[in-house]
Amino acid sequence: MFGKHLDWGFFDHPPMVGLMTYLGGLMFPGELGVRLLTIIMSLVMFYCIWLMIPEPDRKKNNAIVVFAVLIFANPLFNIYSFITTPDMPLLFFSALYLLFFQRFLDKSNFTNALILGVLMAGLIYSKYHGILVIGFSVLSSLSLFKSRNFYIACITGILLYLPHLFWQYQHDFVSFEYHLFYRSRYFSWNNFMTYLFNMLAVLNPFMLPLFLVSFIKRDESQSRLMNFMFWGFIGFFAFTSLRGHVEPHWIAVAAIPMTLYLHHLVLKHDKYWKYFKITGITSLILIFILRLVLILPLPIKSEFHTHRQSFYQNIQDMAQGREVFFNNSYTEASKYSFYTGDPSFSYNFISFRKNQYDLFESRDAAIQPNVMFVLFGNQGGAKHEVLNEHEDYYYINFDKFPLVNKLKIEMIECPEIANEGDEVKAKMIIHNPHDFDIDLRNPDEKLYWEIYFFEMKERIKGVPMAGVPIEYLSANSSQTFEITFKVDIHPGVYTIGAGLQPKGLTAISVSKRSYPLTVN
Repeated sequence: MFGKHLDWGFFDHPPMVGLMTYLGGLMFPGELGVRLLTIIMSLVMFYCIWLMIPEPDRKKNNAIVVFAVLIFANPLFNIYSFITTPDMPLLFFSALYLLFFQRFLDKSNFTNALILGVLMAGLIYSKYHGILVIGFSVLSSLSLFKSRNFYIACITGILLYLPHLFWQYQHDFVSFEYHLFYRSRYFSWNNFMTYLFNMLAVLNPFMLPLFLVSFIKRDESQSRLMNFMFWGFIGFFAFTSLRGHVEPHWIAVAAIPMTLYLHHLVLKHDKYWKYFKITGITSLILIFILRLVLILPLPIKSEFHTHRQSFYQNIQDMAQGREVFFNNSYTEASKYSFYTGDPSFSYNFISFRKNQYDLFESRDAAIQPNVMFVLFGNQGGAKHEVLNEHEDYYYINFDKFPLVNKLKIEMIECPEIANEGDEVKAKMIIHNPHDFDIDLRNPDEKLYWEIYFFEMKERIKGVPMAGVPIEYLSANSSQTFEITFKVDIHPGVYTIGAGLQPKGLTAISVSKRSYPLTVN
């Protein structure tokens, strides 16, 4: 879907992965087109890592064998050598950047500065984690700030990145807001312990101990740049895990310095060679078995074994020409369009975050005719469709459906402390960013206003808003109004947000959740 809607940015990612799928789709249809650039980039990345190995090490006996084992035995390199996500271009540009960064340190000239600046932009156009690669590399060589060519590299990167920053400005910096505020949860030791377990798993639990033991012994071959890169990523996301869940693949870049160091270590020290042979063979066998499991048609319910094209085609048949809306699932909407060729939409309830479909949406009326709303749970008298023992869904057909997901409400005045059972007054401003009017008096829309209380543990409760005077919203206009709502919830610390509930379905969010309220 990113590739079909090329832009300078997307809701939670920079645009590089969209460009990859677009270019691959020009050459091949279907899954191969989606994954083609990933495969090519992975091969180039491996070659760049090989070139970063000092030439004397590359000429030693078994150098290529050891390198091949380290690459194939790394779970992250296996996964992102064929699955298309923003992590592959991040790894690709990280390898290129680190290779040319070393060359820039050796020869700081204008040409190398321009190349480094282009690669800086490529990193952050791939994934926002790319800023960490740049930051840790600079921290490892602070003398760069004395180099005029380093500033040329930085200016080049910034100039190339301006289109994305302008896109963020046009979209209220939606990506930065999402990553900096909406992904943070609450402190939990479980998140930290999960992070440590995942780190061990994705960096290969057999190889990582060898790296750690040798690091403690301070082998002289350790590069300052690669040390900063490895421990920078490990430490940064260890700290991040104290604020919320950390995905295992976020430390993927750490696999590059680890590979380089292990390659040198195994070739230099005979005492590690025997351990490496045992763990290498064990890793290869396990990875090979896992790769076989992925490609064989086994009766396993996973993304790799449930192609589900027939599932989406069945929904298409049931829709009978209606546009299909999915609740709270940009993945289902995307796959439906991919496998059927029909447009689809992800309509997100207040319990779910907004996503790229809230930016894709470009319709010219508030009332959408002929919609089939697909839910993965029963509500609002939905009909139940069972395909087999593993696949079922609920659906409701609407002849007219209100599409108001882009309305925005901001709270101007609202108390931060209230007593249980109080009637609370708040002042709000509502903005209609559409190029069409929205008539809330229209009986076809049947929209109900509610205030929602969000607890840290994601429990949610909604209460009606009274006295909402808004009946008509002109295109591209704003209105200020006052409402009252009852604090009908047990004592605690909450954030609150406003929602609109269409036709008996769960409400959609039309305000942020960032307004605090303590209930005594």
